[in-house]
Amino acid sequence: MGKRKTETEATESALTTTEEVNFPRGGASTLTPLEHREISNQVAKDLFSTKKSPKKPTGDEPAKKKRKSNKGKATASEEPKKDQNVMQEFTFNKLSVGSLVLGCVTQINELNLLVSLPCQLNGSVAITEISGPLTSLVELAAEDEDDEIELPSLSDLFYIGQWVHCRVIQLEETKGAKRIELSLKPSVVNENVLKVDVSQGMLIGATVESIEDHGYVMSVGVNGLTAFCKHKDAKSYVEQYNRDESLIVGQYVQCLVNSIPANKRSVQLSMDRDEISKAKVLDPFSTLNSVTPGQKLTGMVQVANKSGLLVKVNGLYDVYINTAQLPYSDQPIDDTYRVSSNVTFRTLFCDVQTDQKFLFGSLLPTLLDLTSPVPSADADDDEAYLGRRYPYGAFIEKITIVRVSKIGVTAVMEGVDNLLGFVHISQLADEQPSLLPQDSGPFAVGTTHRARVLGYKPLDGILSLTLKPSVLEDKYLQFSDIVPGEIVQGTVHKFVANGMLVKLSPRITGYVPLTFLSDATLTRPELKFKIGAKVKPRVMAVEADQRKVILTLKKSLVQSDLPALLNLDDVKPKMATHGVIVSIKPKGSVISFYNNLTAFCPAHEMTEQAAAVKLQDSFRVGQTAKVYVLSVDAENGQLLVSMIRDQVSDAKRPSKKDQTQPRYTPGDIIKDAKIDHIKPMQLVLTLPNNVPGHVHITNAFTSKALRKLKDQKQPLSSFKAGQTVQVKILASHETKKSNYLPLTHKDRLGSFVDCSLILDQAPKSDVLKTLSVGDVVPGFVAQIRPDHMMVAVSPLVKGKVRKQHISVDPAIASQPGKHFAVGQAVSVKVLAVQANKKILDLRIVDQDEKKSSLSYPLAVDQVKADQLVNGLVTAVDERRQNLTVQLYHGVSGRVHVTHLADVYQDTPTKAFSINQVVQCKVLDVDVALKRIDLTLRASLVQGAAADPASQKAITSVQDVNKDDVIQGYVENVANGGVFISYGPQVQARVKIAQLSDDFVKDWKDLYTVGQLVTSKVLFVDADLKRIEASLKESVVTGKPVEKKKKKDVEQQVPDEESEDEPMQDNTDVSDDDSEGESDAMEIDSDAQNSDDAMEIEQDDDDEEEEEEESDADEPVAALPISNGKAFDWTGQSALLGQDSDSSDADSEDSDDDKPSKKKKKAKQVVEDRTAELSTAAPQSVGDFERLVVGSPDSSYVWINYMAYQLQLSEIEKARAIGERALKTINFREEQEKLNVWVALMNLENQFGSEASLDQVFKRTLKFCEPKKMYLQLVKIYERSEKFDKAEDLWKQTIKKFSQSSKVWTMFGQYYLQQGKPDAARDLLQRSLQSLPKHKHVKTIVKFAQLEFKYGEAERGRTIMEGVMNNSPKRVDLWNVYLDLEIKAGDHGLTQRLFERVTSMKFSSKKMKFLFKKWLQFEKKYGSDDDVDLVKQRTLAYVESLNA
Repeated sequence: MGKRKTETEATESALTTTEEVNFPRGGASTLTPLEHREISNQVAKDLFSTKKSPKKPTGDEPAKKKRKSNKGKATASEEPKKDQNVMQEFTFNKLSVGSLVLGCVTQINELNLLVSLPCQLNGSVAITEISGPLTSLVELAAEDEDDEIELPSLSDLFYIGQWVHCRVIQLEETKGAKRIELSLKPSVVNENVLKVDVSQGMLIGATVESIEDHGYVMSVGVNGLTAFCKHKDAKSYVEQYNRDESLIVGQYVQCLVNSIPANKRSVQLSMDRDEISKAKVLDPFSTLNSVTPGQKLTGMVQVANKSGLLVKVNGLYDVYINTAQLPYSDQPIDDTYRVSSNVTFRTLFCDVQTDQKFLFGSLLPTLLDLTSPVPSADADDDEAYLGRRYPYGAFIEKITIVRVSKIGVTAVMEGVDNLLGFVHISQLADEQPSLLPQDSGPFAVGTTHRARVLGYKPLDGILSLTLKPSVLEDKYLQFSDIVPGEIVQGTVHKFVANGMLVKLSPRITGYVPLTFLSDATLTRPELKFKIGAKVKPRVMAVEADQRKVILTLKKSLVQSDLPALLNLDDVKPKMATHGVIVSIKPKGSVISFYNNLTAFCPAHEMTEQAAAVKLQDSFRVGQTAKVYVLSVDAENGQLLVSMIRDQVSDAKRPSKKDQTQPRYTPGDIIKDAKIDHIKPMQLVLTLPNNVPGHVHITNAFTSKALRKLKDQKQPLSSFKAGQTVQVKILASHETKKSNYLPLTHKDRLGSFVDCSLILDQAPKSDVLKTLSVGDVVPGFVAQIRPDHMMVAVSPLVKGKVRKQHISVDPAIASQPGKHFAVGQAVSVKVLAVQANKKILDLRIVDQDEKKSSLSYPLAVDQVKADQLVNGLVTAVDERRQNLTVQLYHGVSGRVHVTHLADVYQDTPTKAFSINQVVQCKVLDVDVALKRIDLTLRASLVQGAAADPASQKAITSVQDVNKDDVIQGYVENVANGGVFISYGPQVQARVKIAQLSDDFVKDWKDLYTVGQLVTSKVLFVDADLKRIEASLKESVVTGKPVEKKKKKDVEQQVPDEESEDEPMQDNTDVSDDDSEGESDAMEIDSDAQNSDDAMEIEQDDDDEEEEEEESDADEPVAALPISNGKAFDWTGQSALLGQDSDSSDADSEDSDDDKPSKKKKKAKQVVEDRTAELSTAAPQSVGDFERLVVGSPDSSYVWINYMAYQLQLSEIEKARAIGERALKTINFREEQEKLNVWVALMNLENQFGSEASLDQVFKRTLKFCEPKKMYLQLVKIYERSEKFDKAEDLWKQTIKKFSQSSKVWTMFGQYYLQQGKPDAARDLLQRSLQSLPKHKHVKTIVKFAQLEFKYGEAERGRTIMEGVMNNSPKRVDLWNVYLDLEIKAGDHGLTQRLFERVTSMKFSSKKMKFLFKKWLQFEKKYGSDDDVDLVKQRTLAYVESLNA
């Protein structure tokens, strides 16, 4: 023990001595630095020695201490053995703020450098992190308001391939993107280097402090140490890398410590690259803090295995050298590098800031020599850096795979030594392989491939490659690959505000400005260019720095044979080319060419009548112009062109007298006009003296001649090109005033003549003023659009024929493109004409029109019951299965689901589509409400015999009798039961007890709105307009239904086996309108209307953080009013609602032996109202006044009172009642007050103005929770089909409540329901930027659910796969995913997902749930073999637990 104490004391003494050197007290130490280093080595040797003490403990020592000592020895002996089995790998996770790393400059920008780091990482160095003098200069320039201080260009201070020593100052990783901020300042990088450790052969990053006569004063950042570099030691660097120019203050250079004077206060540096590559540090460092990257050291190999080497330096420090930093060899690593052998390496990375210190090195030849590998012996100097020789996108024709790892493959390239290629697993194929076998498969060792370069990584000595076929086939991998002036192929991607985006490759999208879409101005370019269509634009300009490509689709430019002007050096005088007018000034115009080249055209060179005309009237911005070069000034960047001169710029232009063309007077007869060519709507003529003219189709035939034509579809086919005709001059005008786009500007001021083949035709005045309603006139089809046709009745007048007015036959009217052609002659009848507004509505007169009894109403008051009309389907309500049919502009009717066909079927609206023409009959009209009910039943429209399977039309309660079995569609699923629609204004109620023969816990899931059901009528009261029905199978069929066993019933109830992880079906988004909201009444002035109504809904926020109050503390929800639809103004529906509520309450009492006080109170309120009503509905103001006195806090009564006043058209009284209700209802009844507020908003939305609605909405925000009111108002807008306002309000809502997941998901649902999936998906990305991280998973899952329900199931799967990859242990999320796939209906996909989930490791309770769910799924949707498979998998799992 005595010896042990002596050794401990010696160690402590040595450590104390070292500390006193760093912090001297009163004087310097007497020990030399070498003695300090020897003591430190001895201390480390003693601390880490595993050799047992030769002296055994004495017998007097206690046994306990002996055991303790032996245990300690055993631990010490096992510690190094454990370390040898662990080989550290350098990754991004090893980086920390303060880490030192060697880098190589790969890109030089204006204000920063991009630096390549080991492990294929990249960092950034800001201009303020290079040196102190440069930082000060930047600060002065920022404060200089006159911009007199110029910053040096970083491209003059650095060169590509320069080696730099860096310190990490900031790390950030977001969404897989890694951001590494670095500093090159010597004072930052070398702040921990001791002055005593700076020795000869050491590499150090230094900056120029000042320039002296004999050299440069350098800053190395080591405390107490100065440095100097002589001019002769900097000469080779200045000549080779600094353009033979002197270094400037603040410039960074990697230097070598050449010599150290005796005083050690300063060091001599060298910048010679040859000396730097050969230099080696011989003296050991006294402390690990002094080790910096870039040092060439010698160490002894301690471990050599397939992961790399572990090298010990000076017997003190461990350095890891990974496989990627070893030269490639066919031999195993442990054969090439023997244990205990010495290797010379260069340090790459040093991290002494963290508790677990790391040193990493490299044996790559390029790093040992600090040079870039040269591809071949005859390579030029400019190509010495491989980043230039093999730029991004370059092809490597042949690579051979030599190594396969789990993250990728390594390959050798022919013709390149000391350099390998690396292909990451994600870059091997378009679909990433799951495994990479060593000896088999397409990427096995020895296989050859063609590759493409993604980048050069100098710190890893590799080229990063890709083998993806899509990338190899991609012509444009980067913007610099695109050449201005060339014609490219692309796909129309989408339309933006001022143009169109064209996809040129998966990575590059070009932009076509609006003025470059066509030679003519397009007001609706989406009609000409469809999304996904292939186009061939021409490249106008490429701005690679800003990642922009400007394209043009102008035919005059794309098809131009003239040379393209790309730069001034290629432009010669007298050249002809095409350009585009981009600006028009009084003195001339600016012409744009390719590659952002512009020229100026003076006004007198644009037209010879420049003084007489206004240039803006004769020319337009975006117009293509053929120009001729007059002069070029390349030095000043000036180009002058002309539009009126020819190729010989000095040729004399013909005089105005010589070029005057003959003028034609209206009324002149020209006998020898020649037909040049024929268009669908006109004959193009050539008059004497080559004067152009045309005959519009309306001026080509008389009415008599038109009737005799055999080919009515192509009337002008009776003429032939080259034929001579006799014409009458109608008008003559200058070309510049024409509506036709001139192809050239040479003859812009020439004449253009309108002619007619009707020689006795008198000049026509305004045709619109001569037409009146009922006139039948000939016309010609000019355009065919999706919802209408344009028919020309004169050259300048076109009328609109709406699609429903094209033919009496709906089949013909629905497909006008098959039955009509442009130029076809038709007979049209005038429906409406307004000359002042230039409105002309027409309909085509059919030959069979006399046999038809169709009516053509133009206003609601012209629509009468039993009229037969043609209509255009403008909206399809897939939820309620209704149609909206347009009869005329502003006149639309509704086709109820029960009137779509005589025979009912599921989802009957599938047979209809937007813009389809249907023939229907008017059932009922309400002129005051502008409501029209229509029917499409063949028995009513065509008078056809009723099909035996058809359901009779029910128009009133009198058509329904007790015990009738009637088919209907579910109108609503409310708290009081299910409501079935028998007709447009006839509904029946099914109580909860009459929904099913079996007990079902979640009865609302049994039926959905729009579902076809068969019911039996139980009760009919014609006076009260009340019908009750049953959906029980036993009641409908009259046959008893076998009761299910208890076990089967229990299987219908979700299995809740874990309180902390609920397993219920989560496929429905909790924000869905169908759940979490109590139905409320709608207000309408008609007692029978159930569509145009005012609803209030109780919002149920699903935010977890907002659900802090218990159920007992929540306010009692407002009573559901009727079926959530229009209120029955007979007053008896109130009784029906109360009866249902009381019956529901009874059923609840039977299930719960101890009802809460809240339930008792609610039940008592219902009984009081029923007693006051005395079995009679309120019929007068007095009745309602008695009700509000008895139930002053009931929003149900107050809102019915408002609705009663609205029935009487007393809107102001209804408002007053609402205000009175807000003052009367107790302040504690928050939900009741909210219902009234929402009712007032509905009232203002339907009967008020925007200002009044906005005023009420702002008031609600003061008294109610703002988010609830925003959501209520947006739902009001959606129900009233004010979609523009709804979208604007949604955008305001997400800005105001950006932290609410519910708001984002509901907005996404709105976009999907409106058919805007791209907007919804962009919304998801925006939401993740605003929401807290703990809400991300919930939000992403909800968007996935919305994709399954309203969007694309495949995209929903993609989203869920991403979630599950990040949260594989979340069984609740797996349950959601499984439920989504089950509802999607793909049995194969669902089965594979079950197999995947059950193969994972979960607790036995969770596995039981998953197997049980799988078994239920296979029993319902699978075969017997599938069920057996599940049972076998379950049995195998149980056996694995018992094994």
